[in-house]
Amino acid sequence: MTLLRSAIYFDICLLVFYIPSLIANKSCGKPPVVNNGEAILDAFSTEFPVGANIGYRCFDGFVLNTIGNSYAVCLSDNETTYWQPAVISCEPVCNHWPSLQNGRLKLGGRTPPFMPGDSIEYVCDAGFTPSRIAAKVTCTVQEGIANWTETENACKLLVISCNDPGYIENAQRLGNVFTFPNNVTYICNEGYKLIGHAIRYCSPKGEWLPNSPPSYCEAIVCPILSHPLNGKVISSQRKLHAVATYECDRYYNLSGNSERICQEDGTWSGDIPTCREITCYDPGAIMHGSVIPIQKFYKAGDLIIFKCNYDFHQTSSKCLETGEWSKRPPLCPGPSTTESSFISSASPDTYTGDESNIVRKADCDDPGEIKNGVRIIGGLTINSTITYACEKDYELRGKSTLLCKENGKWDLDKLPICVKPLSTKIPSIIGIVCGVLILIALGVGGYFWYRWREKKMRGYGDKSKALTADATDLEEITGLDSGKKPIPVTVL
Repeated sequence: MTLLRSAIYFDICLLVFYIPSLIANKSCGKPPVVNNGEAILDAFSTEFPVGANIGYRCFDGFVLNTIGNSYAVCLSDNETTYWQPAVISCEPVCNHWPSLQNGRLKLGGRTPPFMPGDSIEYVCDAGFTPSRIAAKVTCTVQEGIANWTETENACKLLVISCNDPGYIENAQRLGNVFTFPNNVTYICNEGYKLIGHAIRYCSPKGEWLPNSPPSYCEAIVCPILSHPLNGKVISSQRKLHAVATYECDRYYNLSGNSERICQEDGTWSGDIPTCREITCYDPGAIMHGSVIPIQKFYKAGDLIIFKCNYDFHQTSSKCLETGEWSKRPPLCPGPSTTESSFISSASPDTYTGDESNIVRKADCDDPGEIKNGVRIIGGLTINSTITYACEKDYELRGKSTLLCKENGKWDLDKLPICVKPLSTKIPSIIGIVCGVLILIALGVGGYFWYRWREKKMRGYGDKSKALTADATDLEEITGLDSGKKPIPVTVL
């Protein structure tokens, strides 16, 4: 009994421990090889124990053709191990849309992949027609590769003609084929710009599109330019490439480009220049002298006087159009001094001391300055002159040059004056006023003349009645009896 029990325990141990350990030590060989695909393996996998799963994937253009799962399993029948399934294949498919020119597919909601033998219908665009009886493309397999039947020429072009589109005035036409889907292009001649469409297409309906509005070429004309302040613009033409020239008035300088060109877009090149007033720098103060007049700035044409305080020397300088002064300030001497005292008086005007140091008084007094004017002093001695000139916008009335005579007097008792010229508007205003007064006088006079004439004509009417009255009335009028010869009556 004890022996039997021991045999049973031994069999149980074999069944529980030994046999499973044998099975556990079994493994499958390399997984099945698939064409147009590959097994998904770990790079370090070399043994595949019972129960191992190996997945597969196909190359582009192929799909797994398996029954059941898309992977293989290592199995055992207690004696041998094997892979299930033993064979895995990748079948070719069309996994992309057909490339159809000049047409569109009728998919009906279907998406890739498409199996060999699957077909898709199509329709051609306007102006094209199917090149085969059945307007469809089919997924086929050639040399193990799936692809769609020829789609490049699935839609062929219909010969559709359009009429001659004609020409545009002042333009050139490019293109002489008038069939669908050709086009013509219009290019305007130089100096013109296109209004409308430059390109027209021959449509599948045999019409040129766009067909309205008609295109035309319009001459390029730049806008009228306005004159700059204190200047003018000279432009005889405003067409393409025309040149406008700017000039400034006298005593003004141009700031900016002096020329502007009419461009292809109908605008003038550059910006409007400006005319800036020409000014001269402040000459500054001079030692032992003065500048007349003193201003914040001097404009071109202004005249200034440099006046020395001790030797009566004066010189003028004009602000030139270059912005420079015509003369530099003089060097005025300081007050005269002498080391020796004066000994005797030779004349009321001349004092003598050391023979090398003689100071002569002026022979003529300073006549003074004039308002709104300047003067150029040549000296105050006999035969010297002083010339007067007026400032800008003033006119000189009187003699401009004074002469110092031998008697110590100037040859003029009255200095000239500077006045503003009368405005040309005053005479015109006076003329208008006088014309109105004359019209009023003629109207009033005509009215009274008409009334007087009307009254006089009424007097004529009364006297004509008297001349046709009876004899009694005639005697009363003439003062004669009816038997007497009447005295002629003069009717006024």
